[in-house]
Amino acid sequence: MIPLVIYMFYNEKAHISKIISAVFVEATRHPEKKTVFCDNTPMPRYEMIYKISGENYTYFNGKTLRTTPGCVYFLPKSKSAVYYVERVSSGECIDIYFDTDISLFSEAFMINVSADKKIHPLFERLLNTWLAKKEGYYYKCMGIFYEILSELQKATSN
Repeated sequence: MIPLVIYMFYNEKAHISKIISAVFVEATRHPEKKTVFCDNTPMPRYEMIYKISGENYTYFNGKTLRTTPGCVYFLPKSKSAVYYVERVSSGECIDIYFDTDISLFSEAFMINVSADKKIHPLFERLLNTWLAKKEGYYYKCMGIFYEILSELQKATSN
């Protein structure tokens, strides 16, 4: 079986067909909860999450990811997902919801890019551009998204 990271970044036929949204998740979003839970929830799009601060365990359809600052993790589309997050410490992240022209991956996976100094500014630039919604923002975001994927591909080949 081809590892998910390799399949994701070396499938030359995959194109990002749509960025659905970019969201900043604040540490105070659910301050009283240690666990956020979704049971048998449809996930109609892919999700790429950049962890800025804090630590948590993300459980997605039986797979566990320990996420810390500098990690980028991907969640697949799913008709029915069991998905929950157990917080170890409060933190922030940037979520980008997107879709592709073909199916990319079916399991959650993570890439640690904490040593890559280009990733954080790219995620912030994409988020700020998305939120500002100035003329041409969507095309700028699409370009930044591909820059992020390029950096992640480099990180997986090292």
